[in-house]
Amino acid sequence: SYTVVSHVPTATVAELRAAEGEYPAWARERYMVLPPIPERVRAEAYRVVAAAGATTRYDKARAIEAYLRGMTYDLEVPAPPVGADAVDYFLFATRAGFCDHSASAMTVMLRALGIAARYASGYGMGEYYPERNAWLVTSANAHAWVEVYFPGLGWIEFEPTPAQSPFQRPETRPTPDPAMAPVATPTPPAEEPVAG
Repeated sequence: SYTVVSHVPTATVAELRAAEGEYPAWARERYMVLPPIPERVRAEAYRVVAAAGATTRYDKARAIEAYLRGMTYDLEVPAPPVGADAVDYFLFATRAGFCDHSASAMTVMLRALGIAARYASGYGMGEYYPERNAWLVTSANAHAWVEVYFPGLGWIEFEPTPAQSPFQRPETRPTPDPAMAPVATPTPPAEEPVAG
């Protein structure tokens, strides 16, 4: 039995699109570096975002996410040949795989574009049992996804695996309706003390 505390990001699409500030040094040094990768992997990342007309970090991440969600989900995909780059093999040879493949490819492609990204793995929510007021999470719920860093907003999840539902975010925050705003109730002035 475990107790989990989590943070659910509430950033809107508008806020994510506007988060174009400079990355802090720690993000550049750790989450933007890549080992040598095949040039066609980098070229494919640029091709995908150009085809989507993406200009912000958020829109580039969504373009790569959508592209990878078009791959075939396959738990039985063969391993890449010895010496082959795993992301290159996934993108150009099999075009099929599971969450590890999709998350790895998205992380590499985003970093190739100069976007701070990290591969994340853990577990999905599992199944809720109301009679026990608990979630049952098993090895079948193991999953990998991608998180992209947005200055001022933090790490935001993306779901490149086609077998999973993508994360939904509100376009903007709702504008409060002035008619629904609380109205202050005036209080009568306190009686003046009588001087004695």
